[in-house]
Parts: sequence; structure tokens; C-alpha cells
Amino acid sequence: MFKNVSDNGFLSILHSCVKKPLLIWDKKIRSGHIRRIMDNELQCLVLELKGKKLNNTYLTCPGNYKKTLGVKFPVIILTIKYLYKYFAFDIQILDDNNVRRKFKISTLVSQPDVKPFTCKLPLVLTEGWNQIAFSLQEYTKKIYNTNYYETLRIQVYPNCRIQRIYFTDEIPNEDPSEYNNNNNNNNNNINKKNNILLDSQYLIGSLKKR
Repeated sequence: MFKNVSDNGFLSILHSCVKKPLLIWDKKIRSGHIRRIMDNELQCLVLELKGKKLNNTYLTCPGNYKKTLGVKFPVIILTIKYLYKYFAFDIQILDDNNVRRKFKISTLVSQPDVKPFTCKLPLVLTEGWNQIAFSLQEYTKKIYNTNYYETLRIQVYPNCRIQRIYFTDEIPNEDPSEYNNNNNNNNNNINKKNNILLDSQYLIGSLKKR
């Protein structure tokens, strides 16, 4: 979908405030809900995902299962609100050996679990809104000793609220100007102490102890 896109090092795939935030997404709901609500803290519309079982309710992008995202940017940023229950998201990537790998990041996982095509990673969130920064290139290199080529698909599970998901060419010190303009600076209400940088040093250290 985005193989030839190069938008100043920034590509948004979900913005909760636009008219059709799930235009390129598909959703599955069996036990729970996915709906847009007003968040009192941010004072803007956000997407809320709630469900009793992760696999029964989720968002996936692209919505067309025959397509892939084809995003080259090596960093993904998720702005989500922790709802004090389990939460997870998956990112499927392609490396420079033409091998598909999947990173499964979850609050249910306490230790990394690395397999040839799947890597489970622990996630610890803090109260309120969090910005999760995940360097796909860094993890691909340190875990599989290959280079990240592109992102194929992302899947987001309960339980959370989502304001924004976007790709960048590097982990930013501040949000892109386009992000701030579209968001009417509501992101200023996201406590900066809640920026979560998934640190691969923790991963490598944990693997050495096993």
C-alpha cells in the first residue's frame, strides 16, 4: 500500500480524530467492543477496544488481507491509554533475507520468547496515556541478525484506547508538526513520563540469563 510513499519521514495509519479513522483497517468483534468515544483527559475522540479474549476482538491493518502495508520507515509510534487490563499488539515485518517475522508485544508476557519467525516481548505500561516507540530495525538486527526491510501488517488487541499510530524514520524527540496540527495540541495532555521506549538492551540481557 505504501511502498512508494516518502512523506518527510512520517506516515500516519490511524488518527482517531479524522472522519474515518479506520478507513484502511478491518475490525473483528466477538466479545467486547470497538467504538469511538470522547476521552475526558485528552478532550478529543479516541478509539476504545475492550474484550475478554485478545483473539476475539482486534483491529488489523491493512483491512484487505490480500495486501500488505509496505511501510519502509523503521520506527512505529503508538499513542494508547492503558485500561488496567491485558493489552497486546502484533507487527509483522519483512527482513532483507525475504523472511517474514512477527513481533508480538504484550502486557501478558513477562520474559522475551524468541523463535525463528515469532518474537514475544513484554510490555509494561503506566497509568493514563502512553506513547510507545518501537524500533523495528534495532530489534530485527539484534534478534535475528538481519536488517528490517518493511512492515507488512499491524494488529491491535484490547484493552486500550488509541489516539494515533504512525511510522517515522527515527525515534523523535517531539511529535511531528503534522501530528500537533491535526491533534489541536491535545497530545500535550499525554504525560511525557509515560513515553515507553521498547529497549532491546533489556531483551538481550534477558535472553542471556535464560
